[in-house]
Amino acid sequence: MAASSTGAAPPPHSFTAAAGIPGVLLVVAAKRYDPAQPTGLDAGLQVVADEWYGPALLVVLALGLVAFGVYCFFDARSRKA
Repeated sequence: MAASSTGAAPPPHSFTAAAGIPGVLLVVAAKRYDPAQPTGLDAGLQVVADEWYGPALLVVLALGLVAFGVYCFFDARSRKA
C-alpha cells in the first residue's frame, strides 16, 4: 500500500471494519432504548447472552478484558518510578 502524504500507512481494512462495529452497536442500542425501562449491566449482558451469538461474544469480551489486564500489568512493571 502506498503511504499517505504524512508518511504513515493507512490502517488495514480489517481494522477499519473492526472500528465500525462499535458504531453499529451504538446505533442499534439507541434505536432500542426505552427510558421508561431502565436496565443495568447484568440485564444488558443477559440480553446479549440470550442471542445466538451471545456466548461467543461474551467469551471474546472476557478474553479482551483479560488481555487488557495483562497489558496493564506489564506496562506498570516496565515503567520507572
